[in-house]
Order: sequence, then C-alpha cells, then structure tokens
Amino acid sequence: MRVPRFLLQVAGVTLLLTGVWWVLQAAGLVGDPATSFIAGNRGFLAIGGLTGLAGIACLALLRRSGNR
Repeated sequence: MRVPRFLLQVAGVTLLLTGVWWVLQAAGLVGDPATSFIAGNRGFLAIGGLTGLAGIACLALLRRSGNR
C-alpha cells in the first residue's frame, strides 16, 4: 500500500518542526528553563535531532519520488 503524498508531507513537516523545537528547548534557547523538564536535558538534544532527521528523510523521499 502506498502512502498518499499529502500524509508524507504532513508527517515530514511535523517531525521536522517538532525536532527543531525539542533541540531549541533542550539547549535552553526557548521556553522557561525553570519550569521545563526538557531544558538542559541532553537526551532531548539527541531525540530532537533524530526526530528532525526523520522529518527531513520524509521530505527527501517525497522529492525523490517526483510526481507519481
């Protein structure tokens, strides 16, 4: 079963934006470090990076597949 292009686009963009947000929060660049459990957590730096890469992979797959 083929996944519709629209679903891959939504998944790719969502994963990419979520990954970037987690990395920025883990680095302490956004959000309130006093109330965020993500702030300063190196685990979320890795998780956010991998999530962002998964989003990029989805979008690259779309670009590679062309207009089929």
